[in-house]
Amino acid sequence: MRADPDAAASRDADHSPQPAHPPEPASEPAIHLQHPTAQNRPRRATSPSDPVLIASQTLALPVDQTTLLGELELPPQASGLVVFGHCSSGSSRLSSRNRHLSRLLQQADLGSFSVDLRTPAETQLPALPQLTHRLVAVCGWLHRQPELFGMRLGLLGEGSAAAVSLEAAGQLGPAVGALVALGGEHNAPARPWSQLLAPTLLVVGGQAASTSPLARQQQAHQATGAPSTLHVVPQAGPTFQEPGTLAQAAAQAAAWFNCYLAKPSAARG
Repeated sequence: MRADPDAAASRDADHSPQPAHPPEPASEPAIHLQHPTAQNRPRRATSPSDPVLIASQTLALPVDQTTLLGELELPPQASGLVVFGHCSSGSSRLSSRNRHLSRLLQQADLGSFSVDLRTPAETQLPALPQLTHRLVAVCGWLHRQPELFGMRLGLLGEGSAAAVSLEAAGQLGPAVGALVALGGEHNAPARPWSQLLAPTLLVVGGQAASTSPLARQQQAHQATGAPSTLHVVPQAGPTFQEPGTLAQAAAQAAAWFNCYLAKPSAARG
């Protein structure tokens, strides 16, 4: 019996390489933001005399065989959405430090999605590729939400999550409008810095600037032609625990995101 060439071609097409896309969480949740009301006291992201009303929602995103929890918070007229991933031991979206950092971004009219990339059941830190896969899936879900259409995404990573954000930005390419890495005590990702297209700000403490792996990689990123800046916070250690240093780092991050995530008309205005 002669082989059917059309059938053989169809079989070959079935096994041909397919373009990569961000993985979609199964059974995706929907956004139903909780808006401040008289019964639901608005959060004051700045001083009591200058309240900022924050619409918020806790979301559970199924990715592979696990569920990632995140806090979506949007101020009015948000200029962009910053995805803030957490994976270090003792660090989560609900820690007072990370809540404070999210509030500082909201003061600058930036929305935030603070997400735990590591589940409470995981006693060992997952490998970088697995954490990166989760962050890429989260960004893919955010891009598909009608409520967020037109809002550009930025990535923020601190400590060990900085390498995850850098690696995810390399995979997502132009889908990431800006990237900020805080802290310099952890290694940079394996992905060549020449593949990072997003405008990148590296913020390190003055006490760690000379030994920071992130700082040593800046020249490699500058060679791509994408905007890249290294900002040193004087008197700060690698984790910005000294009084006032985290606020300085957050101010630099917020300015960077507002510069590159704002819509062109807003940026010009």
